[in-house]
Amino acid sequence: MRRISHARPISSTILIMIVTILLALACVPDAVAQKRSTRKRSRPAQATAQTPQPPPAPPQRSQEELLYEKEIAALRALTPEQKTGIGEAIWKMDEAQRTWTLALDERRFRDTLRAAQSSINAADEMLPPGTLRRTIRAGWAAMLDSLTAYEFTLHETNVDAMMKIIDRYQLSTTVPVQVTAAVIKRAQTSIREAQRIAADAGIETNGTKLAAQVPQCTLTLAQAPAIRGFRLRMTLAEVRARFPTLQVKAAAREGYTDATIYAQELRGNTDFKGINRVTLQFLDNRITFIAVEYDDSVRWDSVDELLPSLTSSLGLPGLSAWRASFPQDDGGLRAKRLTCDGFQVDVWTLLNTQILFTDLATPEAQRIRQEKEKVEQEQKQRRDFKP
Repeated sequence: MRRISHARPISSTILIMIVTILLALACVPDAVAQKRSTRKRSRPAQATAQTPQPPPAPPQRSQEELLYEKEIAALRALTPEQKTGIGEAIWKMDEAQRTWTLALDERRFRDTLRAAQSSINAADEMLPPGTLRRTIRAGWAAMLDSLTAYEFTLHETNVDAMMKIIDRYQLSTTVPVQVTAAVIKRAQTSIREAQRIAADAGIETNGTKLAAQVPQCTLTLAQAPAIRGFRLRMTLAEVRARFPTLQVKAAAREGYTDATIYAQELRGNTDFKGINRVTLQFLDNRITFIAVEYDDSVRWDSVDELLPSLTSSLGLPGLSAWRASFPQDDGGLRAKRLTCDGFQVDVWTLLNTQILFTDLATPEAQRIRQEKEKVEQEQKQRRDFKP
């Protein structure tokens, strides 16, 4: 009879291992799915991290910086004539200060200050409120104070004024020479600051470059104004209609005649109040030159004091269009000239005030002008020559 064979029972240890393996295999799909899900969720975060950050906000500007920018914009909006006038005022301050610093010539410094005074006043009226106006005022005040301090150094007078200067500039010294030097330095600092602000606003302060920017007088000979009833190219007959006894004599130049009307003949004529004499020159019986000399009832410290009322009443261009009549005259203190299209006007305050009109369209005047231009061109070529 056959025996039935029975299988050996599985040990409990092996059974536990099998169950563990099966459970592990069952969890693998869930782990993979969870890992994939985690990767998907992390991708937007990575994308967000790679997004470029916006630039940092600009630093906040101070109220002072904003006001300065506003002032510069206002200065840039000024007319070319106004900019030229302001630049000329700063230039004249600088020239006066250089004269004072280099030579300490009191008389000449006073003359340059008087020559600059009207330009400073005109610039002060044109300037908008702000740093540049305050700086020019401070520089001008320092220049005047330096003159006062210098006078105290020489004469030891006006002690109160000297003490006020020391207090005003908070100086630690009371030695007159040192006070003068300190105030001069303050003036220089103000002028440099005014030049810097002007440069930011596009205002030229260089004298040579300013000369090239001088507004041109476009008035023609036909538009030349009359002065006390006399006009260039007026006929001798028209003059004699007003002054029947006018005496005319031959002039030194061929073809020209001269006539002078003196104060005695003008007395009682209200049109000529304040006039000493009128000198006329004719070519072919037409006026080519007029000189009106005034009496000494009104005196001017400089031509610039007279020009505003003169240009206004005669309809001529303003102060910035005028230049010194003579090179040796510091800044045109006593004599200035306006050159127009066909005529020129000179104003002198050398002794008595004189106003002169000259016809530049006559052949003789044209010849003189051409010779002068030729000389000036030769001088310029010499100056510009580089070996």
